[in-house]
Amino acid sequence: MKQEYINGIPLLTVTALSRVVEKAIAGIYPSDIWIEGEIAGFKAPYPSGYFFSLVDGVDKQRRAVPMRLWKWSGALDQVMTKMAKCGIPLEDGMRVKLLCKLDFYKAKGEFCLVVNDVDPEFTLGNIAAKRDQLIAKIMAKGFDKVNKEIRVPSVPLSLGVVSSAQADGWQDALKQFRDSKFAFRLVFCASAVQGFDAPEQLVAAIRTLDRRDDIDVILLVRGGGSKVDLAAFDDERVAMAIVGCRHPVFTGIGHTPDTSIADIVAHTQCKTPTAAAEEIILKVRRFRNHLDSRAQVVLDSSRRSISHSRNRTSRFSELLVVKSRSRLSMAREKNFRLADRVKTRPVHIFEKERTKIENMTLTVRLLDPITTLAKGWSLTRDANGVLIRSANQLKNGDVIVTSFVDGSVNSEVKGES
Repeated sequence: MKQEYINGIPLLTVTALSRVVEKAIAGIYPSDIWIEGEIAGFKAPYPSGYFFSLVDGVDKQRRAVPMRLWKWSGALDQVMTKMAKCGIPLEDGMRVKLLCKLDFYKAKGEFCLVVNDVDPEFTLGNIAAKRDQLIAKIMAKGFDKVNKEIRVPSVPLSLGVVSSAQADGWQDALKQFRDSKFAFRLVFCASAVQGFDAPEQLVAAIRTLDRRDDIDVILLVRGGGSKVDLAAFDDERVAMAIVGCRHPVFTGIGHTPDTSIADIVAHTQCKTPTAAAEEIILKVRRFRNHLDSRAQVVLDSSRRSISHSRNRTSRFSELLVVKSRSRLSMAREKNFRLADRVKTRPVHIFEKERTKIENMTLTVRLLDPITTLAKGWSLTRDANGVLIRSANQLKNGDVIVTSFVDGSVNSEVKGES
């Protein structure tokens, strides 16, 4: 067909332009090409397959190309089978290397890349490289030691649990707690444990429990899975939430030969949810056994003290009996002596007092005026019976009485001497 021009500018129909573009695109890369980028918009498939984008860069430097993974060509089954064998199904945010064919969809005038194959080793290597970089960063800053320095209470009975409510691993751990017969108090905070939203939900759950003051330990558990299933526990946001915890964090993230980054920064790593429960139960049991041991020590010490006191009391009792008998014997002998003294003492006292009385009687007799009068002395009194001791007591005409041993005479005073 002859090319038409208007003022030197080519005039094309849409169909003609589509043919030109299709031919040009086919000429750029006649065969397949490998393309590397990050998956975006990977949603539920259409009946014919998946429509998504592969992106690079951020903000204004962000670039995207449309991708098609067709079911009818067999490419969908091939890609999904390869990724599943590695345990890493395709999802948003995953960096991949895809074998593609440049294509132009004439009906809509859209350019796209049709996926024919995938390199799962590239994705595995990319995930491992990011993980290694994050581990190196954590180690360099000492974040792996922060939560380990928090002291676990001696009796951790109040537990915060972050897990999926439907997880079999958590149900196994719950049975362990119930069978232990200890009075555990469990505060459960449900979270997705895999998938695109899992890291954000895990962080929110950890922080919710950490704000509580009635929690002793936080358990972060899930029941195993593929590497991609466990990818949330390698997320930096989850790791930093654990680093920032005020409470010790125990992990039990299922059966896997690899250690997750959450395990690295946690206080204690356990292989499974059941192992995490057993670790907590063991700590409580050790405390109880320690109390039992201390109680036995106290009981044995008390028994020894009681036995010692009983023996000592017995010895003191025997000594008291001996001393009491000795003192009683001495008191009895003393009483006998006192009794003898009581018998003889009154007689001696009586004799002594009688002698004193006789001596006093003799003295009284010697002092008796009669005895003096018998020696030739006399006593003179006035009419009133007052003893005359001096002549100055008398005057003429006074009547006086003179007493002798054998009688008395009355006289009248006459004249002066």
